[in-house]
Amino acid sequence: MGREFARRINLLMLPEDEEDLVAAVRARFPEMVLIPSYFWPTHQPPVTTRLADCEQLAFLWDPTICPTLPTHVRANGAIAGPMVGPVIQWLRCKRGRFNELQVGSLGASADRIRDPQMTRRIAAVWRIVKKHTSNNLRLAGPIEEPPTPDQAIRDTWIGAHALAAARAGDLALADIRVRLLPT
Repeated sequence: MGREFARRINLLMLPEDEEDLVAAVRARFPEMVLIPSYFWPTHQPPVTTRLADCEQLAFLWDPTICPTLPTHVRANGAIAGPMVGPVIQWLRCKRGRFNELQVGSLGASADRIRDPQMTRRIAAVWRIVKKHTSNNLRLAGPIEEPPTPDQAIRDTWIGAHALAAARAGDLALADIRVRLLPT
């Protein structure tokens, strides 16, 4: 077994789904906070407990596992934090040009030997995500064309609010240019 523990999960979530997921994660791990962006005004990250306060790219951080995050100063003077490692990267869903909800994701990695606590935390967060979402989706052709349901996909998970909106016909779902349909 390799030392590297890496996970990525595709998500389709409306803001209400995101806040529900944050609440579920924080119910299990109340010490976890969100870092609203990759660039910080100081070497200490800004934190929040609401994903609504975050940009398109946010990060879940447990300061009890890693009290101080590594930073580096870019050539322009901006201070940048880690993208993975001691944090879980959250690329939030966004609306596309056809008013579809585009897939976002969570991504994380840790060294199993040097950082078993973070490895366990990543696995626990993934279990929470899967408990609060479903993955019953089908590919349905290009987003700009009428849907043509095809094979099931199981690598994308959808929140309850996004699922209800898609089933009601209020929202299209997509992974870049491919339409997804709930089953």
